[in-house]
Amino acid sequence: MVTVTDFIPECDGRKYDDIIKEIKYLAEKYTPEWKFSPDNPDAGTALACVFAHRMSETIERFNKMPLNHKRQFYNMLGASALPAVPASGYILFNLNGINESNSFIEKGFKLFSPAIDEQGTRLIYETQQSALITTAKIKEIIYADCNADLLCFCKNSEEKFEPSYSSSCNKRLISFRHDLFDNFNKNCRFYIIISGSESDKWMERLSDPLYAEFSQYLDEHETRIDCFKEGSRIRIGLTSDCDGININILNINEFHMLPFGDLYITSEGNDLAPDSILINEEFENKNHFYAFGESPSVYDNMYIESNAVFSKKGAVITLNFNLGFDEIDNGEIPEPVIPNKLFVRKKSIHRITRSIITVENVVWEYWNGYGFTPLKELNCFENIFSGVSEYESKVKTASYKLTFVCPSDISPVLIGADLRLCIRARIKRIKNAYALPSRFYVPWLENISISYKYDKPLKVTDIKTINNCEENMVIPVYPFKKLPSSSLYIGFDRPLYQGPFTLLICCGNFIENGLSNASWSYLTDIGWESLEISKENTSLTSEGFFSFNIPYKLIRSNIFGKTAYWIKAENSECQEISIEKILLNCVPVMQCESIESFCSDPVVETIKLDHKNIIELQIYINTSKRNEEEKWECLSHGWTLDNAEGLIKFSPKISLNPNSRTIKLKYCCGGGKAGNLSAGQTFVPAISDGLISSAVNPFSFQGGTDRESNFNAEKRLSYEFRHQNRPVTKKDYEDLLIDDDVILIEIKSTINGGMNIKATVSSELINKDVIKKRIYSKLSGILPIDMGEIRVKVVYRNE
Repeated sequence: MVTVTDFIPECDGRKYDDIIKEIKYLAEKYTPEWKFSPDNPDAGTALACVFAHRMSETIERFNKMPLNHKRQFYNMLGASALPAVPASGYILFNLNGINESNSFIEKGFKLFSPAIDEQGTRLIYETQQSALITTAKIKEIIYADCNADLLCFCKNSEEKFEPSYSSSCNKRLISFRHDLFDNFNKNCRFYIIISGSESDKWMERLSDPLYAEFSQYLDEHETRIDCFKEGSRIRIGLTSDCDGININILNINEFHMLPFGDLYITSEGNDLAPDSILINEEFENKNHFYAFGESPSVYDNMYIESNAVFSKKGAVITLNFNLGFDEIDNGEIPEPVIPNKLFVRKKSIHRITRSIITVENVVWEYWNGYGFTPLKELNCFENIFSGVSEYESKVKTASYKLTFVCPSDISPVLIGADLRLCIRARIKRIKNAYALPSRFYVPWLENISISYKYDKPLKVTDIKTINNCEENMVIPVYPFKKLPSSSLYIGFDRPLYQGPFTLLICCGNFIENGLSNASWSYLTDIGWESLEISKENTSLTSEGFFSFNIPYKLIRSNIFGKTAYWIKAENSECQEISIEKILLNCVPVMQCESIESFCSDPVVETIKLDHKNIIELQIYINTSKRNEEEKWECLSHGWTLDNAEGLIKFSPKISLNPNSRTIKLKYCCGGGKAGNLSAGQTFVPAISDGLISSAVNPFSFQGGTDRESNFNAEKRLSYEFRHQNRPVTKKDYEDLLIDDDVILIEIKSTINGGMNIKATVSSELINKDVIKKRIYSKLSGILPIDMGEIRVKVVYRNE
């Protein structure tokens, strides 16, 4: 048969054998030179055994104390069972967006949960502060760390955001393009020059691969290229056609606040082979060919194509080739006519000789988009293909260099089926074109090559710089700067005005080490203005909840290349962070109900409230005189409250207003494990303004406990009275840290004098972080100053 005394907690559960084991353990630690052996006792062991026997008898007598005596003893000391504790958490409000109107929620706003208590009624939760629920959404999140030069972005505020150097999006570059990059040829060379007071530093650092990296881009494809310094220029090694060049800055310390002048570019190429040679629109061998074919005629053309060279407008172009002539006879020489005489003088015999045909005159031309235009600089070479005076007796080969400036209006011309950049030589006149018989001195060319260079470099106008992801289409004096500070930027899709607005930032080390010391500000048309945190939240919690008012409207601005309405938290000590969520319109709530009632009994001794589990109580008495407006004064003494039963007892010495014995009671009730709800529950507002579309708890509600049972209270109080809340042994620590949620505590000491604590909790609905904080809270103030590191690990029962 089980009796009541079976459930009386023992003051001390140690028996004789337990005391002997503890003496043996302490003897090995404190007096290792003494061998404690109860089986073969010496004088010291005998005394220790006598002590253990008498101590076990004393403990046994204390444990036999009647239950009522023990309870009376506790009551004399003012001890009582712990009351029920209400669960708390956060509610995320969403608006339906009608007319883009905001909704104001006052402190104490009631919401009904889907959970039902023991009486079959829905649990009531109340907001713990006022908030303006806005239709604005978080559009951008940026984390900047000036110490690590880290810049990371996140668009979804409800996704995990872990900025790291590997995910850094910070970008600093000079990007430019120029027409010189068109029609690439691997034998062309490209150079850039930077002007300004610090041009030498720019040239040295840009050519150093540790400080800068060059790449060429085509469409969305980017390819790294080499560069090196040649004299006062940097040569860039293009490898193919490209749209432009990017210069990525790798080390901001070398370019921070370094003044920049202008960027210039130049190009040159020597002995480039033409792309093709066309004679009357037919391709010829580029190594050796007849300039106008084997039988030139008036208006025949010779096209010299080179897209790489003739696209360099304004460059000085030199055309090199060897020129020679072949003799080609046309027609047979008829026999001479001899007179029919016996004797004929030689002079009277008429002999027919061959006429000399040469290309007497040509014109050098280019296509300007509308027609062929003469290259006036080559007018002096219009007779180059005649060769009459030099070659009537003997044909010789000669080398020529034709120099001209590439026209600014040169354009591709359609030859056959393709557009080609070229110049041409066109025959204007042929000497003795139709004579027969004749000898044609047909010109031929070989070893043709083209060179070009610019007399002075060209200024690059199509240029932009990107510093900290912000683009500048006009290059500033100081194109590159370090990140201004270590800050968390939060951007909204529409402006916030007045308030109070609420924000919940869920991240561990940044909240504890960063936001609590951060200075908050918001961006207006006159710059960053200080953002004051509300007085109720000057000390940020580890969840990072706070509220704020914005007296002036935010402005839409570009920060690090992102456009939004901005607020920021700035702290130079912020480093690595891990953000779980950032939630706007998130309001703290507690499982409680605020009630106001009146009592008009003529004699006040006790008042039984309509509800139990009272969390907070305020009593007011009417101090107004007759026919005066009511004046209520808070009564702070002269009464006691039994929280669990909701019973108020007044002192006999309390004096009430004889004109009005009405007492006003304001109290808040609630609590219990039933309020610990899992995340994702939908709540129903008690009063709706038609603007709130949903109210959901993004995280589980925690902290709700039922009223402590007498058994647990006596067990706890026995421990507290025995050690005065000062743990000594391992079991003392375990007794201190265990509670209804924590079902098992395992403690191991470490080499450095600290301890590793493993706590097993009863349900997966319990938040591990809440248990950790609870354990650290219980340990605070009772550990020695020189205690080593304390590590706490929380696991679920099935892990």
